[in-house]
Amino acid sequence: MSHRPADRVTWRPGPVGDAVRDSLEGRLREFIVDESSEPVVMFSPEAREVSDPGGWYGEHLGKWLVAASHAAQRTGDPVLTERIRAVVDFVSQNQEPSGYAGTYAHDAAWRMTETSSEKVRTWDVWVHAWTMMGLLRAGAIEPAVCIGELMLTTFAERSLLDLGNHAGLSSAVATEPLAELTLATGDPRFADLAARTVEELEFRLGFLSKDDAAEIGTGKAYQLLWCVTGLVALYRATGERRYLDAAIRRWLNIAEFHLSPLGGPWGGVAGHKEVFNSKGFFSPYGMTETCAAASWMSLCRELFKITGEARYAAAFERTLLNTLLGALDENGRDWVYFTFPNGRRNNTYHWACCRSSGAMALEQASGMVATSDESEVFVNLLHPAEVQFEQLGLALEISERAIHFKTDAETELTLKVRVPEGAQILSITLNGEPNDAVIQDGYLQISREWATGDELSWEVNTPIRVVPFTYSVDHHGQEVVRMDYAYVARGPWVYATGLIDGYRKEETLRIPRLTPEAPFRLENDEIRFYAPGRTPILFLPYYRAGGRHEGAWRTTWLQIAWQ
Repeated sequence: MSHRPADRVTWRPGPVGDAVRDSLEGRLREFIVDESSEPVVMFSPEAREVSDPGGWYGEHLGKWLVAASHAAQRTGDPVLTERIRAVVDFVSQNQEPSGYAGTYAHDAAWRMTETSSEKVRTWDVWVHAWTMMGLLRAGAIEPAVCIGELMLTTFAERSLLDLGNHAGLSSAVATEPLAELTLATGDPRFADLAARTVEELEFRLGFLSKDDAAEIGTGKAYQLLWCVTGLVALYRATGERRYLDAAIRRWLNIAEFHLSPLGGPWGGVAGHKEVFNSKGFFSPYGMTETCAAASWMSLCRELFKITGEARYAAAFERTLLNTLLGALDENGRDWVYFTFPNGRRNNTYHWACCRSSGAMALEQASGMVATSDESEVFVNLLHPAEVQFEQLGLALEISERAIHFKTDAETELTLKVRVPEGAQILSITLNGEPNDAVIQDGYLQISREWATGDELSWEVNTPIRVVPFTYSVDHHGQEVVRMDYAYVARGPWVYATGLIDGYRKEETLRIPRLTPEAPFRLENDEIRFYAPGRTPILFLPYYRAGGRHEGAWRTTWLQIAWQ
């Protein structure tokens, strides 16, 4: 199975569409304008010779190329298309004859071609990996191949894992672009280097075989997730099922033990701020790096494209709606470095990786709205948008409760509409008449000949859910710590409060154990908690709670006293 995204996506007003629009105008159009923009100039020979040692800043060009290319395809914007071409031309013209297209001086110790780079902190492979990804997404195969050839030569007798940090994970991320090079060119040598790197990861770190992600290397979430996505690309390039199976096992481990309620890979409480905590550790202040959330979404998207399983689309949507939207400032330009279930919005600095990762992940969401597989069309995200499948001569106008059809001619196909997490379909209507479409494997399915003017609609109930969690610690068989928490959700949306009563960051709620949702009432898309003798507590979707500006406070986990 291989899912193709819709050829064109036009977002309509709504939480996701508004965020995509704001990010395009606030970030993508401003950050890089042409070859004179700062993230591009650093790839010039003059800038290379005075670059700071070990810098990762060059990654921003590749990420911008990925995001801008998605946006240009989505919008057909000629100005954005021209900017992409200018940046690609600049990188190609300044690529050295060896294929080098990084930001480090020619004799610098941290340049990957120098054997001394194994003894210093270098991000050279990392920067080249992102540059390859950006060039490939922009359709610039030749300069990407030249980088790949340089890597084949440089690492013929050396190991990629000897460069970079986090036990080599920061250079092992090259597995994905190397595998994508094989897919783009048919040349197996690039995937061979990626496969050799994966085997070394297994030998040194137990990358394929260890049970828990936190035990691999330093447990660095962003790098690990990108390496796992590389396994999926390697499966596509080689057909070796063990790579896909390993990626699915790692996905399951992270989904069960290492996601916050907001859907983002979390950690950073007991150690390094960007690594997974040990399995079973809990804190309401656990943090999710925006880069890690973007990589988790990429992994979910790639696994969905191969398997078509609803669980990957559901995980993608939860992270998109809560962690990603919750990381974007209302100005569309600024992003937080970390999101916290309970914590303060803190916009990050200019060169932080998360600003580019967040904008990139937001643009890549367009590829998950609707996909096609032979004679089937999948609608995976029910957020207002119009999608076009050029080969099928089909356009769909999507909303939360209906899909409208436009076709060049009557088209026979199976439409599959994913039922959102936590939603209950009450009735289904086709062109105003009741329909008995089945729900199977998480999708509402109907097969027929479709024509312009057809409308499929449904009535849905999305009840409030109170999701409890008990954190306990045992010592020698005795329980020494016990804390009861809960958060409020509705469908894939997680709800949170701002400062309670205008100043308090926490509160213990008395909730009936048998009917925990009883004190909560839905009023439009707001939820209020009612208790005798106190002002109702307002809950909003997490991304809105407290305000969408720097300094806003959000509380998702609340302590519970069960009645």
